[in-house]
Amino acid sequence: MSKAKEAVISFNISKIKLIYFYSKRTTIKEGLKLGDLEISPKPLVRWLGVFLDSKFIFKQYIEIKISKVKAAFYLIKRLGNI
Repeated sequence: MSKAKEAVISFNISKIKLIYFYSKRTTIKEGLKLGDLEISPKPLVRWLGVFLDSKFIFKQYIEIKISKVKAAFYLIKRLGNI
């Protein structure tokens, strides 16, 4: 963080997420420490509207999108019955 202060850069600590990308056989549990803040890795992170998982399978991303499409379809179907 001292390098950031030297470069006059500020970070929003509440938005910092940590994810490790690894193969199916490997798992990493260690977090990072930035100053006084301990950041633990997450299995799923949203970045620019895309949900990234640690193995690049995108299974959760697809499930989230399918549920949103189903909800929109249900609302459109209800409008058709009026």
